[in-house]
Amino acid sequence: MQAKIDFSAELIQLRTTTISDAFYKLKPPASTGGYIPDLSLVAGAQKLAGPVFPVKFAYKSADTAATKQHFVDACPSNSILLLCPPNDATNACLGGLLATAAAAKSIRGVVANGRVRDLDELEDCGLTVYAKGTSVCGQSPFLVPVQTGEPVDITHANGHTITIKAGDYLSADRNGVIVVDFGRLDEIQRIGSESESVDDFCRQALLKGAGVKETFAKYRGKSKL
Repeated sequence: MQAKIDFSAELIQLRTTTISDAFYKLKPPASTGGYIPDLSLVAGAQKLAGPVFPVKFAYKSADTAATKQHFVDACPSNSILLLCPPNDATNACLGGLLATAAAAKSIRGVVANGRVRDLDELEDCGLTVYAKGTSVCGQSPFLVPVQTGEPVDITHANGHTITIKAGDYLSADRNGVIVVDFGRLDEIQRIGSESESVDDFCRQALLKGAGVKETFAKYRGKSKL
């Protein structure tokens, strides 16, 4: 069962870049979550944040059994659908009708680690959608959802793999998309808030003409760039 999460306003307002910087300062390092590359806004608001609900797809040709419940129906309201098709899939994993159903169910948004279609309908239903790209081809002739609410692995082109589970925190904005392990949220908020305060001091100093090296040394405790 997915844990209930009460995300604070401070955490939701943190930039994805701040969350990423905080992520790598965790001790010990977080074992799940991280940056999902190559995603950009397709429809809706720039900022998207909340608990994630992963969905894994497989090719129909693999003859893998589909989930009994549709993934939109299975996704808890106020969550973010994370759709994970095979990396080489060229068809969409989300279209207008599914986006309409998700919006009607008060799902916060969709992050497709693949392609989407029916852009006019996505925009009209008001759902926030991030994706790798678009396609004219639909989901059902090619893909089948095989897991909902179970951990998913996303492997980067460089071989680095991140594991994302239901209830982890996803944040997306103009810079990209990042997911953080639910168990590290308090640390991320603390480190991130402190980091943004330090950056504000640095920004004010730089606006007044201070040198980068001296500013970083003063406020970030760094003597080197």
